[in-house]
This record gives sequence, structure tokens and C-alpha cells, in this order.
Amino acid sequence: MDKINDTLEEFFEAWKTDDNSRYYSWEHCYNFFQNNKTEILTDCKLLNTASLHLAFYLASWGMYRGSSNLLWKDYKIHENLIKQLCSKCGYLWNANVEWEQVKEAKHIIIDYYKRYDITATDTLITKILMGIFGCVPAYDNFLKIALKNYGIPQTFNEDSFNQLKDLAKTIKIKPEFKQYPPMRLIDAYFWWLGGGKEAHNKRAK
Repeated sequence: MDKINDTLEEFFEAWKTDDNSRYYSWEHCYNFFQNNKTEILTDCKLLNTASLHLAFYLASWGMYRGSSNLLWKDYKIHENLIKQLCSKCGYLWNANVEWEQVKEAKHIIIDYYKRYDITATDTLITKILMGIFGCVPAYDNFLKIALKNYGIPQTFNEDSFNQLKDLAKTIKIKPEFKQYPPMRLIDAYFWWLGGGKEAHNKRAK
């Protein structure tokens, strides 16, 4: 598993050279929810800030492109979704998350955005769950490319989730990475291998 730690080290060193890297958008979002997860449901100001964090992180990670109906909504669209997820799926902050728990949150997200004529793709669903709970990797194109190369299903389903969960358990994480939830590290590892490294290097030139 040294390869995973070496790849993670390369990933974090690459983007932390920029104090305002877009990759910090996830950290800002996730840490806000971690620090305020119990108060969000009762404090309107915190809920407003949580929605703003989620919206900016999603935009920073490519979910507000022209093809998405999210582009036509302001950040407050996420407020009621956040309330539902935090009240019904708080167990997703626990260390050992099961697929049935993730699946429940997945259906909440799908049903919520459906009323706004927004299709909740696997990419949107997993980026939301990563931003709030850090419990799944983001199933974007780069991650899917790497999953294919590893023989892991590219669809966000029980088989794929459980294989990644099992992989996360085998990693002996270096101390400097322990601040991150295991699925965030899985996400960073596969994303970097699936094309993130090339995209970053091209952007840095």
C-alpha cells in the first residue's frame, strides 16, 4: 500500500503549493459541516452559511456548468436538502458507513432535486455526500477511469462502494493524512491516477 501513500503525497503536495487552490473548497465545506453539524438544524444563519459552502464547493468542483439546471438556481436551493440529510442521515458522519445508509441519502437527494427539474447524477450525488459527510468518493470522470483500470465498477452502486470501502480499510495511512476521512483519500488517489495529475500539470504550465 506504499503506492497509495506515495500517490496521496504527490497529490497533496501538488495542489497545496497554491494557497487558494480550488481543492480547498472541499475542505472548507466539509470542515464547516463537521464543526456545526448539530447546530445547523436549529440556527438559520448557520444553515444559510452551510448552503453557501455547499454551493460554492459544488461550483468549484464543476457542478454548475451550463448543462446543469443548478446553474439557474441560487445557493439557497440547497437549504432544505441539507436539513433533510442532517436530520435523517447523520449516521453518515460515523466511521463505519453501510451501503444501505448511503443508499437512503442517495434517494433523498434524487427526490429532492427532482422537484426542481434537476437530474441528480451519480457525480452530483457523490459530490454532495463527500462535501457534507466525507463518506463516499466523487464519481467523476477521472475517478471512473481509474476504477475501470482497477476492475472496480464505475457506477455508484453497492458493489463499487463496498470494494472501495474494503480498500480504504487496508491502507496504513501516514500521520499527515489522518485529518481526512478515508473515502476522501480514496477519492484523491483514484482521481489523481485517472487523469487529475495530467490536468493539474497542464494547468500549472
